Amino acid sequence: MNIYIIVENPKRELDSRIYLALMLIRMGYKVYIVKKTRLFEKLDIIDPGVLFFKSFGPGYERYVDEIKKHNHVITGIDEEGLQLYSDVTLIGNMRFSKKTIRDSKIIYTWGNDSKEIYKKAVNKSLILKNSGNPRIDLIKDTKKVYAKAATDLKKKYGKFILIPTQFLKANPASGKKLISFFKIPKNSTLSKLEKLRYNNSFKYQKISLKKYEELYSFLSKNYPEKNFIIRPHPAESLSYYKKLNKKYKNIKVVADNLPINPWILASELVISNNCTTAIEAYFIKGKSINYIPYKDLQSEYYLNKKLSIESRNLKHLSKLLSKNNLNKIKINKKNLKEIKSMIHNSDKVNSCEIIGKSLLKIYKKKFSSKRNISRSKLFYNYLMFFLKSKISQLKAFLFNRNQPEYLNQLNKKGLNKEKVQERILTLSRANTLGGKYGVSEKYYGIFSIKQIKEF
Repeated sequence: MNIYIIVENPKRELDSRIYLALMLIRMGYKVYIVKKTRLFEKLDIIDPGVLFFKSFGPGYERYVDEIKKHNHVITGIDEEGLQLYSDVTLIGNMRFSKKTIRDSKIIYTWGNDSKEIYKKAVNKSLILKNSGNPRIDLIKDTKKVYAKAATDLKKKYGKFILIPTQFLKANPASGKKLISFFKIPKNSTLSKLEKLRYNNSFKYQKISLKKYEELYSFLSKNYPEKNFIIRPHPAESLSYYKKLNKKYKNIKVVADNLPINPWILASELVISNNCTTAIEAYFIKGKSINYIPYKDLQSEYYLNKKLSIESRNLKHLSKLLSKNNLNKIKINKKNLKEIKSMIHNSDKVNSCEIIGKSLLKIYKKKFSSKRNISRSKLFYNYLMFFLKSKISQLKAFLFNRNQPEYLNQLNKKGLNKEKVQERILTLSRANTLGGKYGVSEKYYGIFSIKQIKEF
């Protein structure tokens, strides 16, 4: 069975997508990693298969008819669905579309909490399958997969406290000037409640961003013997942070292409603000500090606070940092059940296995057919799409390089054959994924991964 796994932001998503890919390969799938722009332009020439989406927003609606016409089907999991606990955020019309999944037979959910919300919006014939997310499977394998990368980071930076940021609404990579409220288009179909939530979340991040400026000054002044590394969210503007490298001797801003996992593993401690990193740090280190100096309970994520040590002011944070070793978070049975309801694979369950087995059961041999395309036509198609892409990039650089959309897309670059092969070498260190894998690019921008059998 063919499955095309979509990657939008390689820095954040590529490793977990490859982790899923390697697990599915071992189950007999033919797996492809692809950016959505490269996929949707080739629906008529690639072999029919399952398109694994990372969200189900209205932006996909224009492709639904073409997807069905060329015998593909849509499935996937909402990558941001973990932190969306209400109807208005998970299935609101700004980020969820019934038309997008109109012809789907199955989609996957982070846990039973999100599954119950989806039930209110989808047809009863659609299977909602609790799977959890491959990101969590990978996190649980972090100590094995990222041991070398973490060791390299320690050698390069020594002992450090990690501060991953997530202020992408207040400090967007597009470089847009900060405004008081999130501007929603006049023709938007958002409800009043949705508009209120989006405006509140913008305000929350804007104030928190300023509060973290106070934090950096406090840490530098009061803990000169400690090193702090700020790692901005990939969708944030780096220009905002560049001044910090010059302003503080013991604070360094690093924006590399590594996933967050080895950084958490290499750090002595993680300090974050209402960020999914707190959840990742819980699974990797068992603890982190969720520093949330601006109080807005509606905007604060419940699971982050449950799986981290909460701190709301510099005085309390100072007490935590003065301890030589913070105790790991203890979760009782009731809370474990609650976490399981939000993250289905928070225990020993593997989401990749759930996804692979259920898709095989539903589609069986539906996608065994191939399109008959000659070598010469394949070469022609490859060349045309390559040239089209390069011309498009050149036009964007010449005429739109100062536009927000262009600046946002720059942050999403980095998916190529060499990068995929490099990440496979790292991820194959996991006990469940051992072996050798090869990467090919039959269609421009679509990367096929195959296991190489050893004799």
